[in-house]
Amino acid sequence: MLIDDRRPQWNTQPKQARENAFRLCTQALKVCWKHDVLSRLMQATVVFGMVLSSVENYWKPYLADILRETSSGVIAFGVISALYFIMSAVSSLISVPLLRVFSGSHKTLMFTTRALAGVCFIFLAYTAHLLSFTLCYLLFFFLLTVGNNSESVLLHENTEEKMRSTMLSISSFMVTCGGVFASLVFGVIAERFGISASWTISGALLVFSSVVFIFVSEKRYFKTT
Repeated sequence: MLIDDRRPQWNTQPKQARENAFRLCTQALKVCWKHDVLSRLMQATVVFGMVLSSVENYWKPYLADILRETSSGVIAFGVISALYFIMSAVSSLISVPLLRVFSGSHKTLMFTTRALAGVCFIFLAYTAHLLSFTLCYLLFFFLLTVGNNSESVLLHENTEEKMRSTMLSISSFMVTCGGVFASLVFGVIAERFGISASWTISGALLVFSSVVFIFVSEKRYFKTT
C-alpha cells in the first residue's frame, strides 16, 4: 500500500516563506542603512512620523481651548477635518506643477516645503483665534504633504525592484516608530509645559530634519554592498 507523505512538505512551506521574508527584510534594512539616499529619506521619515503624531494627538484639545472663548460649536472640528482631506488632495495635485517651479528637483521641493511646514507649525502653536488656527493648520498640512510624491519617486528610483515593496514597508515602519516616540515624549512635554511648547519643538525638528534633503543625490543608483 502506498502512503501519501506530502503533509510534512506542506508544513515546511509557511516556515520557508517566513524565512524568505525575514531574509529579504534584513537585506533591505542593510541596503537602506548603507545607501546615501535611502538612509537620509528614512531619517526624515522618522521625524515626519513624530510631527504627524504630535499634531494629530493635540490639535483637538488645542482647538477646544480656542473655542471656549468663542461662540463656535463642535461643528468646527468637522469642518476643519473635511478641509484637511481636501487640502491633502490639493497638495497631491499641485505637487507636479510645483515641481516645475523647482526645475524638476525633488530634493529642493522637499527641503523647501518641509522647512516651511516646520515654520508654519511653530506659528500654529501660538494661534489664538479660530480663523488663524484654521489657516495655519491647513497650510501646515499642505506644505507637509506636498513633497510626499517626490519622496516616493526618490524611494522608488533608488531601490531595486525586488525590494521596493519591502522598502515601502520599512518606510511605513519608520513613520510608526516616529509616531510612537512622539506620543510618549511629546505627551510628557505637553503635560508639563503645554501643547504650544510641544509643537514648537516639533516644528523646529521638522525644520532641522529638512536639511538632510539638501544632501540627497537625485542621481539614480543602487548600492548592493
